[in-house]
Amino acid sequence: MMPTSSPLRTTGLLIWLSLLLGCQAPQPKGPPSIVLVCMDTLRRDRLGAYGNPDGLTPNLDRFATQAVLFEDPWAVANETLLSHAALFTSRYATETGPIFDDYALSAGVPTLAEVMGLHGYQTGAAVAGGHLNAAFGLGRGFDWFEQGGSWASLFHTVPLAMGWLDERDPLKPFLLFVHGYDTHTRYLKPGPYGTSRTDRDYLGLGMDVTRQKMGTVRVVDGAFFPANMDQIHDLGALRVRGEDQRARTRALAANPSLGVVQLEQQDFAHIAQVYDGAVAYADAWFGLLMAELDERELLDDVVVVVLSDHGEELGEHGLYGHRYSLSDESLAVPLMVRLPGGAQGGRRVSGLVDLTDVMPTLLEAAEATPPAGIRGHSLWPVVQGGELEPREAVFAQTMFRAVSARSREGRLTFSGIGADSPWLSEMMGTSRVEAPAFEASGELPRPAQFDLVSKLILWNRDLRQSGPSEPRSLTPEQRQLMQEQGYWRPE
Repeated sequence: MMPTSSPLRTTGLLIWLSLLLGCQAPQPKGPPSIVLVCMDTLRRDRLGAYGNPDGLTPNLDRFATQAVLFEDPWAVANETLLSHAALFTSRYATETGPIFDDYALSAGVPTLAEVMGLHGYQTGAAVAGGHLNAAFGLGRGFDWFEQGGSWASLFHTVPLAMGWLDERDPLKPFLLFVHGYDTHTRYLKPGPYGTSRTDRDYLGLGMDVTRQKMGTVRVVDGAFFPANMDQIHDLGALRVRGEDQRARTRALAANPSLGVVQLEQQDFAHIAQVYDGAVAYADAWFGLLMAELDERELLDDVVVVVLSDHGEELGEHGLYGHRYSLSDESLAVPLMVRLPGGAQGGRRVSGLVDLTDVMPTLLEAAEATPPAGIRGHSLWPVVQGGELEPREAVFAQTMFRAVSARSREGRLTFSGIGADSPWLSEMMGTSRVEAPAFEASGELPRPAQFDLVSKLILWNRDLRQSGPSEPRSLTPEQRQLMQEQGYWRPE
């Protein structure tokens, strides 16, 4: 009969064997560090991983082969400020602050960085200014929140982010947010990317439009308006893109003293090609970010999430930009999650998700408790191999008197009353779906339209109104920079 080994003897033998083999016993790992990358204003349909055949995004496409890709993700607002508020709080814009240019994150709304900080994470953010200026409150909870310029690029923010990584405590997990406006207006980026996708023989009006700071957004209904944005759009109108506004635009275009010029097909093509150059530029800097993480031997230890805050219209509905419409082009975004070591890499997940899902997903990855009142659903079990629970619709708001619901079949938008109005549900419930207040995308069947009306009403009734916002502290210079980008009218 063989003698029974004692637990002490067995443990000692294992230690001896590990030393003999030159290895150490495996150490328990805590929750992972997280890198969250927002490529501002990046259209989903420009990525090869989402079906684009033009080879604009080799780095993002390679990343997709190592990540879990969500095929149908949507923004819940069409503005950088409001969309990032939803990203960081998992609530809709009207629940987090006053939904207009004077927005600032309301006091008492917990943010992603605050919650992760409470769970022992170091939190840093390298942002590109504009609506990510700390004065709007989105930096709350970050230990380090550095602005790389005004309307800046990943060119500016990636080096800042790497500097913070090099100075952090290596024994504690971290959340790092990196942001860039590379595909935001102005689309024209430094060479060789700026005109890399354009026709070299082209010498038309589109060249002048893309070189101006606010050139593309002054292209409305096929014409270039040298006038300022206040003349082109009446932001106080019931519907910024209603028939009254279209009549206003036609009248302006017919006024010879304004110098309005009609664009031709080759002009529109040039503008889209310059945007594509900006996409390629953004992709190059994303590739550098991944290389920097790899050089620091971090890439295979962290969770990396890549997304955009909203899309961009490129003339599809008579507009360029994203502010004035809740169209699919303005709200379709990419969303990819790379697990440590590229686990589950190349997996694609179909089904509706939105950016309110990001906060609960990252909190579950960090083994952190989500705050009460969040709207999103954690996708962490899905990322690890589980099935996505079907969702019937996702929703969006804009500061210009409109809300929308998107199902797998199409989008329905209701406009004419503010998203924060207490009368919104009643107005939707008493308006005929055939009325101008409702606008359906594509061939959305009438029964599906009625169904989305009901969903919009129930969703809106459940929303809480925001509390008082924190006071903003923009300098006159910062305010002027916002106005130059067309966001705030002069006082």
